[in-house]
Amino acid sequence: MMSWQAVCAPKHMGGMGFMDIRAMNQALLCKWIYNIEQGREGTCYMILRNKYNINRGTLQSDMCRGSFFWKGLNKVKMWVRLGCGFEVGSGSATSFWHDVWEGDTPLKSMFPELFEGCQDKNLTILETVKKVQENSLFRRSLRGEDVQNWAVLSEIIGRVERGVGPDRIRWLLDKKGFSSSSIYDLIVYRGVVDVDSMIIWKCGVP
Repeated sequence: MMSWQAVCAPKHMGGMGFMDIRAMNQALLCKWIYNIEQGREGTCYMILRNKYNINRGTLQSDMCRGSFFWKGLNKVKMWVRLGCGFEVGSGSATSFWHDVWEGDTPLKSMFPELFEGCQDKNLTILETVKKVQENSLFRRSLRGEDVQNWAVLSEIIGRVERGVGPDRIRWLLDKKGFSSSSIYDLIVYRGVVDVDSMIIWKCGVP
């Protein structure tokens, strides 16, 4: 027997192509988040920005209370974060540790020990640069290997060319840009190919 996840996976990934309605709903909510991050204009977007004060962006907002729709957006924004990267402008809307803006990996994964020692793990790039200047980024003095890691991280911070414009989000899962189908695929099968199941679609039927 095949699992429900395998059944819902697209045929080109070895599944049967059944639509997972819950996953598609999450993908469509993710589209709202992406459009907000892109600065999309419209009455609904304006209401969300004003009501929840998300000038820093939906991904950086820590407000979980609100309407069912807003709570739904908060539940799925982790998927958007997995699929997007940022081009740094002012650095005020990009998470220093959690977002992908240097290379293709979040800094919290590249420097896990430094991340754990950071006083505030939800700082934007702009706020982090200020903390570095104030020498108040970490809650304790760095020792041993942390000193070497900090030297590497300092070089990355030094290369940041912050401008005055907004940070720009870019979609990494599809070269053509954001698509509900690309994030739906991420939610449903996490990008893992079921090789054994793919054989089924290549077998000749007598």
